[in-house]
Amino acid sequence: MLNAENKYGIYGVDSSGHGFKNEIALQYDDLRYAQNNKNIYVAKKETIGKESVYNIGITNIVDKKQIIKLDKYEKIEIYLGEKGIYKVAKNKKYGLIDKEGKVLISEEQDEIGMSVEDFDTEEQGKIFFDKFVPIKKAGKWGIYLIENGKSKRIVDPLLAGLGYEKYKYVERDRSGYITFTTEDKKYLERKGVNVEKYDGKQLTEEELLSIGFTTDKTKIVNGENVLTIPASEGYGGIVIKTELGKYGIISSEVGTHNNEPTYQFRLAPVVDTIYKRIDNRKC
Repeated sequence: MLNAENKYGIYGVDSSGHGFKNEIALQYDDLRYAQNNKNIYVAKKETIGKESVYNIGITNIVDKKQIIKLDKYEKIEIYLGEKGIYKVAKNKKYGLIDKEGKVLISEEQDEIGMSVEDFDTEEQGKIFFDKFVPIKKAGKWGIYLIENGKSKRIVDPLLAGLGYEKYKYVERDRSGYITFTTEDKKYLERKGVNVEKYDGKQLTEEELLSIGFTTDKTKIVNGENVLTIPASEGYGGIVIKTELGKYGIISSEVGTHNNEPTYQFRLAPVVDTIYKRIDNRKC
């Protein structure tokens, strides 16, 4: 319900069935209801100088319990609705919490989840094999295990990348300069690359390879882009890339060490190319 002061709240039918009672006070500048877990997302606007800042919180409509206080996070959004997991933000850093407000991943990450636009067989990059969540911190990738309401970082953010992507071809002009197309620039931006640092410059082949491009046409025929491999194909897991530019596969099955969950390799990170196979043939 919205009142004359443009504040939101919620009214419900009272016990008599003929009247109404106030469930959530008419005091919020935004209010949204998550029907799957009965949580209410509420926001109050505060003006600081010339800027409007929203304080975000979560309240449960059933027991009126305030799960997240208004001043704790700057932004809250549904991350995995079916699991009751939310993405939170503060000071341009991100984390994950569950529907009770329990921290699953601390709000210290630069990114949570990843773009899968360049991987044709992937539907989403929020979670892999229903339990592995990719994170990025200080330019490197890591992996959290979230299972049965618990979370643990099983791969520290030390990886150069997740997934194998074959090189993209680019030409030099007669003076040796590289000019990227609009599509190439969008690709680089998705990877977090500063396009201005490379576009219109005389780049070495090593510099080009470091951002996924090459002027050598023989390099662009190696494999195809692949991020996750189904267990049914024998090497089920997530493709990783080390800082040395080598590829491996972390198993979709969780290992254990000292009674703690950990990752295990399906393929050690020592190869230059990852191939998919169909009927025992490379594709």
